[in-house]
Amino acid sequence: MNIEPEKLWKNMGSADESQTPIDFTINVNHSTSETSSPLVKIKKSLEIGMIWIGILLALYITAILVFQPVFTKISLLILAGYSIYCIIQSINFHRQITTDVLTTNSLKTELERHYYSIMRWCKLQERYAIFLYPVSILGGAILGLSTAGVEKMNHLLHNPALWAILTGFIIILSPVLFYMTRRMMKVAYYKHLEHLKNLIDLFVE
Repeated sequence: MNIEPEKLWKNMGSADESQTPIDFTINVNHSTSETSSPLVKIKKSLEIGMIWIGILLALYITAILVFQPVFTKISLLILAGYSIYCIIQSINFHRQITTDVLTTNSLKTELERHYYSIMRWCKLQERYAIFLYPVSILGGAILGLSTAGVEKMNHLLHNPALWAILTGFIIILSPVLFYMTRRMMKVAYYKHLEHLKNLIDLFVE
């Protein structure tokens, strides 16, 4: 297809609803909330995600100071550490997403560069979350047991049947949590990545 990359790049992201599906970058004459650029929306999702992670981090730190069970504290420390790591990674990734075309690359190359880097980031977040599910479930379960008293909790934790039940909870709840995570990622990122992929498919080698 005959496309003028520079002109197309500048016009992408307009708020005009009558425009073609090729809609990528920010039009400076419109606010971010009005633009239909998938990259702008992905960056906005990252910003919202960082806010929620910051709130969770504050809750984790508060819970570490309040709750007594050692394993619960350890699980919360792990979750807090991951939250800090995730915020740092999100900030760095947010800076990498740009609507400026590199003069050494074609427009299609730029689209593909963003698409695959964002997709890799999303998949990586999902894989990390899989390892955090058991930590969260066990930490929460032990916290619940501690409400019956520390001595009773310690007695119960020496019961193999309890660990069998906890293992069952992990096996059942982990796929459910993964499904919920995938749904949230779809709403926040994947639907915009589909838009980006459609733009890539418009270009013919």
